Amino acid sequence: MENILKILKVPVDSKNFKNGKHPVSINFYSSYGDYRLQLSGQSDDQNGETYFLLSLVSSECSSDYLRNLPQILSRASNLNWTSYYLYTGRIDQSLNTESQQKILRTVMKTLKSEEIDNFAGKNIVSMTGYSQSIENISPSVLMGRKKYNIQVAARSNSKEGKTYIYIGSPLILKDY
Repeated sequence: MENILKILKVPVDSKNFKNGKHPVSINFYSSYGDYRLQLSGQSDDQNGETYFLLSLVSSECSSDYLRNLPQILSRASNLNWTSYYLYTGRIDQSLNTESQQKILRTVMKTLKSEEIDNFAGKNIVSMTGYSQSIENISPSVLMGRKKYNIQVAARSNSKEGKTYIYIGSPLILKDY
């Protein structure tokens, strides 16, 4: 983990490491500049593999930096990395399901994405799709026989009077 952090040029302070319940699980948390970073690692003894999850959050970040990060990490660490991106935004109004769907379909249309699956709940709408126009930026994932590289979601919070918009590529990996 320390080698990965050195590649990312993150100041390493040992007090930022936290051991997990599993004996070979460890987490690292740090804030530096405009970035909030979390790096988690867990070993799978049965398969002889270790998995790392890197979460880098920034309100202002160079898209070139983010786009090149998997190659930088792969070259410097000899590990295979898969990247997922999440962009978030907010509308200062609580929107109903129909309005959320209209906004998300507009986003999908802008990305030239065909809508494959959708879900609508009480305060949330989600759509997944595939866009050939972003394939070079965001490789697709195969789930069953369906190929995805974009997921959009909207969640309204009537107490706050806001609607949160999420664009994930290839998919959204966090709660929304």
